[in-house]
Amino acid sequence: MTNMSREQFESAYYAWYRANAMYQAFDQLWEPVAIKSYHDILSEPFGPFLYTWQGLLFALLEFLKKFDDGIPLAIRSEVDLFFHPLRRFRNAIFHIQNHPFSEKQDEILKLRPAINRVVRIHHEIGKYLCAYNGWPYPPYLPPTSSSAATRGFAVPIVATATNKMNSATKSESSEL
Repeated sequence: MTNMSREQFESAYYAWYRANAMYQAFDQLWEPVAIKSYHDILSEPFGPFLYTWQGLLFALLEFLKKFDDGIPLAIRSEVDLFFHPLRRFRNAIFHIQNHPFSEKQDEILKLRPAINRVVRIHHEIGKYLCAYNGWPYPPYLPPTSSSAATRGFAVPIVATATNKMNSATKSESSEL
């Protein structure tokens, strides 16, 4: 394995940024519901955003694992635990399966409380990539020659005021 180049860190950041946009949409719409399988999520307004976010997050983790310095030490064991279930989940979402509700989607549910742990991985990766690039967290899209930020607009991606994922009243059955 090798260390990431500056360009690879920036590419990883932009991949995380895209995943973060899906996470933010999911977080805005998420409500505690009893979820026994990912099939239950399909009818929820947050479902498509959850699916897309976790699929994009896996693609990023897959890239980062190629490098010695890709995954922060503080979350390596958690990433290792979730890597295979997230890979199977991503495959079930982005590759059409023979059955509409593949068991690959539900494998991650066995790692309770999965959603809180995946959120932690997501935020730690974001903090790590922002810190490397010298950017603030929560992030703003850094300016490029063609970005809105260079024309006087900043594009904030911030956490919701109330993080519903950490609600103490949420039951174990409602966690993913």
